[in-house]
Amino acid sequence: MADSRNFTLYECDDYEVRLEYNMDFMALHLPVVYKWSKSVFLSMAAKTAEIKDFSLGLGYPTLHCAVSENDSKTIKLATKLGFTPLGVSEGLVVFEYEGRK
Repeated sequence: MADSRNFTLYECDDYEVRLEYNMDFMALHLPVVYKWSKSVFLSMAAKTAEIKDFSLGLGYPTLHCAVSENDSKTIKLATKLGFTPLGVSEGLVVFEYEGRK
């Protein structure tokens, strides 16, 4: 697999989002959350949808994220944000973004 690059895509007082990419994939690093509230979650959900649209515009077929299989809080967040688990690889649950229902 080709080396990947990552950078902070969005940062505010409440959370930050990092994006990782290479020629084969684009993956969202789920937020480091500094403050939690319903409005913070709704902001995260909107940003995630925008990032998905951005990735499609660049020609990536989908947006992924990967979470440690032992991190139940982040797995729950990924699911609430609209990610669907695809399987486990090297101790990480790999998700694909399908959007919130």
